[in-house]
Amino acid sequence: MASDSELEVLLLAKLHRNGVWGAHHVCESSLPKGFAKHERKRVMELAEKLRREGLLVKRPSSHEYQWFLNIMRKEEIEKRIR
Repeated sequence: MASDSELEVLLLAKLHRNGVWGAHHVCESSLPKGFAKHERKRVMELAEKLRREGLLVKRPSSHEYQWFLNIMRKEEIEKRIR
């Protein structure tokens, strides 16, 4: 089982690799995809934590929330991924 810090890095790396900045976003239901089923709830909890830290942005849409990386914190995000 991965630690919280490892899951945070994996989540940030996934979004960074897919270019999820601003206009390009991912639906909340798709955010934990690619992670083990038993870790998906933790991934969503960590996404909320990263949102509170300002690394992720969550905005409403007509059907569910959209998530993307905060372009203003790009250097910090890339530093955490390394």
